[in-house]
Amino acid sequence: SFLPQPGQVSVTFVSKIPRWLKVSVGFLVLAALIMQLEWSALYDGVQMVRWPIIGAAAAVYPVAILLNAAKWSAALRLHDLSFQFVYLLRVGCIGFFVNNLLPSAIGGDIYRVYRSSMGRATSQAISAVVVERLVGLSALLLNGLVGAILLLGSSSLARIYLIMCLGGLVVACLVGTIIGASHSKVSSTLERSRRLQP
Repeated sequence: SFLPQPGQVSVTFVSKIPRWLKVSVGFLVLAALIMQLEWSALYDGVQMVRWPIIGAAAAVYPVAILLNAAKWSAALRLHDLSFQFVYLLRVGCIGFFVNNLLPSAIGGDIYRVYRSSMGRATSQAISAVVVERLVGLSALLLNGLVGAILLLGSSSLARIYLIMCLGGLVVACLVGTIIGASHSKVSSTLERSRRLQP
C-alpha cells in the first residue's frame, strides 16, 4: 500500500491553490501591515539607524536562518523524522513570517508542526520543535551570561542575571540528578503514554 511522505498531503493541497490567489493573499497581508505603520515614527526611526550595523546584521541573518533549519532537522532526526533540508528551510521561513504576522510568537511553530507531522507522528513533531526551541533558548541565555560576565563590575542588572543563571544551573542539576536516579521509573511512565513517549 502507498503511504504518503511527510508533508505530502499538505503540499498537494497547497499546490492546488491557484498562484494568483497566493499572490493576492500575500499582497493583501502586506497592504494590511503597511496600513498599520506610523510613517512619522518610521521616518524618525530611520534617521537614528546605524547603517553599518544594519548591514552587518543583514549579512549574518541568512546564516542564522540556515542554522535554524539545520537545528530543526537535527531535532526531527532525533525523533526518526527525516525531511529534505530545502523543504525545512522553506517551511521555517514561512513559519518565521507567520510569527511576525500573528500577535503571538507560536503561530510559526504550529505551522512547522503541521508541515512536519505525518500520520500519527504529531507528538514527535511537537517534541522536535520543543527540543529545537530549548536549544535556541539555551544559546540565548548563554549569550546573556557572557554579556553579564563582561558587565559584572559596572551593572547591577548583570549581577542579578548572573545570580539567576547560577540558581537556574543548580536547579537544573538537582532535577537532572533526580531524573537520573529514577530513570527507569520515568521511562516506563512515559512509555505508557503514546503522546508523551517522544
